[in-house]
Amino acid sequence: MGNKNRHLFVLGLVLFVAAVLLTFNAVVSFANTDNVTVNVTVAAVTEITVLPHNLTWDAIVPGFTGGFRNVTVQNTGSVNATNLYAYITTLDNETIYPYSFDQAGLYAAGSVLVFRNESMASNMSWAGRLEWNWTTQIANTDLSAIPPLDRRAEGFLRNTTKQFYWAIGNGTNGTLTSGACNGTNAKFGFDSDEDNGTSITRTPDVTTGITRDTGDKNWSYFSINRPGILQGMCVAVHHNCT
Repeated sequence: MGNKNRHLFVLGLVLFVAAVLLTFNAVVSFANTDNVTVNVTVAAVTEITVLPHNLTWDAIVPGFTGGFRNVTVQNTGSVNATNLYAYITTLDNETIYPYSFDQAGLYAAGSVLVFRNESMASNMSWAGRLEWNWTTQIANTDLSAIPPLDRRAEGFLRNTTKQFYWAIGNGTNGTLTSGACNGTNAKFGFDSDEDNGTSITRTPDVTTGITRDTGDKNWSYFSINRPGILQGMCVAVHHNCT
């Protein structure tokens, strides 16, 4: 009977020590006889958990919003995560000029998504918006801000039931007949007024609150610091001006 009790005690001790190993550093003492030092080393692991895994909007009527969806991002690793990025595959999924076709599948879903941090109550931002140039000349425009020989493309930025006119120039003063919108002097401008078909709303401003920050072989990158539709966002203009 004595040996059986002893076996049970040893088993209980093993289970207790195992529990300590899983939780914290500790020194375990038993009746002032022996001390057991338990050390736990946590590995440096970068890991986040995002829930839910899928977001779906069904039967959204063009020109209307689909409502909010909340995504919970939890740091489940042991390393501090300071930045969160959304990688939107618009450029991979919307590769063909879609405006001339009646196929909704030509549009990328990421192009119509807007994001905000829960601490920013009103600032909604696109992460992968794609707008294509208009292939026919738009009427009632005032492009005086862009020299005639530099004008390369124009179109509309659409935001549900509203749209805003934009235009770009390559800044080469006519030395190139196409492309070169990734050059140092490339210009991007838009009218902050909602388009109503008149020249008042189709006069792009290329200077107020617009800065060309840099460029590479594919794009020019502009930052927008003008109150209104694109405030706080970045705009990339393709090198071929489309």
